[in-house]
Amino acid sequence: MPEQRQNLEQENRRLRRRLADLETRVRELEALERASASANDQYSSLLSQLSIGLEDVLNSARWRLGDALVRAIEIILFRKKSPLLLHHLRVLLERHRTLGDRSWKLGSAAEALPTYGFQDPASTRPLADCLDSVDFSDTAFARWLRDSRIAESRRRQIAEAVEQELEDIAALERLARVPDELPLISIVMPAFNRQDIIAESIRSVIEQSYRHWELLVCDDGSDDDTREVAGGFDDARIQVLALDHRGAAAARNAGLGSARGQIVAYLDSDNIWHPQYLAVMLATLMSDRGRYAAYAAYLDLEIKSDHVRLRSAKTRAFDFDELARKNFVDLNSFVHWRELFDCFGGFTESLARQQDWDLILKYSFLRDPLIADYRLVIYRRNRAWNQLTALREETLAETESIVGGNLAGYYQGGLPLSPAVAKPKVTVLIWDICRNHFSKAYNIAEALSATHSVELVGFRFFEAEIFPPYAKADPPFETHYFQGCDFPEFFGVMRQALARVSGDIIYCVKPRLPSLGLALLANYHRGTPFIIECNDLESVVSAPDTEALAEASAPDLDDPALESPYHRGWTQYLEHLVQRAPLKVTHNQNLNRWLGGHCVFQRNIKDEARFDPDRFDRDLIRSELGFGPADRVILFAGLVRRHKGIFELKSTLEAAP
Repeated sequence: MPEQRQNLEQENRRLRRRLADLETRVRELEALERASASANDQYSSLLSQLSIGLEDVLNSARWRLGDALVRAIEIILFRKKSPLLLHHLRVLLERHRTLGDRSWKLGSAAEALPTYGFQDPASTRPLADCLDSVDFSDTAFARWLRDSRIAESRRRQIAEAVEQELEDIAALERLARVPDELPLISIVMPAFNRQDIIAESIRSVIEQSYRHWELLVCDDGSDDDTREVAGGFDDARIQVLALDHRGAAAARNAGLGSARGQIVAYLDSDNIWHPQYLAVMLATLMSDRGRYAAYAAYLDLEIKSDHVRLRSAKTRAFDFDELARKNFVDLNSFVHWRELFDCFGGFTESLARQQDWDLILKYSFLRDPLIADYRLVIYRRNRAWNQLTALREETLAETESIVGGNLAGYYQGGLPLSPAVAKPKVTVLIWDICRNHFSKAYNIAEALSATHSVELVGFRFFEAEIFPPYAKADPPFETHYFQGCDFPEFFGVMRQALARVSGDIIYCVKPRLPSLGLALLANYHRGTPFIIECNDLESVVSAPDTEALAEASAPDLDDPALESPYHRGWTQYLEHLVQRAPLKVTHNQNLNRWLGGHCVFQRNIKDEARFDPDRFDRDLIRSELGFGPADRVILFAGLVRRHKGIFELKSTLEAAP
């Protein structure tokens, strides 16, 4: 007994020293946080003072007089109008201010992760309250339909369809809710020698019922009056970027680089929007924050010398494989959250045409866009306008080669991550390392380790040391594995695991207690944000029935069965808890609906070449396995589990004559 008492006292002293060290570290971190906050405040104050000073200079009588003289000299010398130094400084200051407002702070999950679509209804308001009243009959969209030379019967058919859609749109506006702080929508409009037609496109933007937008007219070195026409509108939301002539893709990228909005939309200088376009696309994006893009239907009109031909007026259901073969989404009807550009970059500038196809393939590679089934865009084709769509067919092979090469790169190496994207340390959590579910966590950690600092944390609950295919692997990341056990001993194991979780963000695979429970502990004690991936209903994996789908109450802690950390009762409760998580990932559409419909939809990419029958000698393999010509073989891809129906299939085969 004295020896045990002495050991306990030594352990107690060691723990006290460790606690004192941790308290000192906490105080140091708090001091660092205060110093960082002070530096940020000083930077913001300096930036604000510099911005105010520049505004004073630009608004002074002396500056305006000097600017007018410079412009007069440019006109006399027949030189192009170009922005002066202070104009560039003002744009840079605005850009820095926007980036500061959008900085990603690693605090609680609610602060660090996107919240649109997950907000308390009290902090939102109906979209209809945020819209201006618009007389549709007096808009550019309505006038063009009315005054164009479309055949009368076809025009009447379109008008009736649009009128019906207007009623549907009104219902959508009433139902949709948006944050109190309305998202700014940045509209990118490239233009090159469009003085005769750009005004109508700009008017269709000004006529939008949703008023919180900015229009970036990206003049691609026009040598006509395009810049003057675009700058002639008395609307502070319109900004004209004077650029050197480098092509539409470079012009659009310049617009994306200057955009301040959370959402990006595109309108070419020869096309027209329905006045409710922005409202409907915003409502569509807000309906499912797990998707990052959306597209609408459009009227594809070809302008001839004596008439207008309607080429198409339908929306196509999204199919990525079909999109990879041929584009069917028009950029003028496509909107997306700003994060896509920040993470994966913009347009491929080497493409002379079909830049929209290339961009939409990139932005929809991981998850399908949403669809707004309304004809909200007039896409006008006119050979006299020298449009990109009319470029000679000689460019087609080169275009398809570039687009195809980009797509092949996504399959082989993933999407290209922008170097400007912050790369926090990632902790990947998995509840058990002994069975096949370990492969998902390992593969995610391995993929992330190419660009991030990564650690993989897991538990060993079953007989194998580690899932056999990875037993001899030499991982390019940290690993922390802990021996699983039952409660109450498992509390101590969780404490050890929590001490090793050091990531800035957590990616949790499967909503089991050891993995999701550890993520919740890290979020509660340290504010570490987490992402939870769910691709199965875990609570019915071993016992397929509908009982687990019922509303789960808190587990009865007196139930001795709950001594096992992976008991179904824990899993059932956590799966219902996941419905309230701010950021969920899945590739299962049915599970997405059950979890609330706001999951980030992860495309489940398969390497179909591995299942190509032409790669194998059928007769040789059957002979090696001992199958005769009359034997039937059923291939079952995956592990044999009750919830997959394999036992019922076996019983059916045994009962067959």
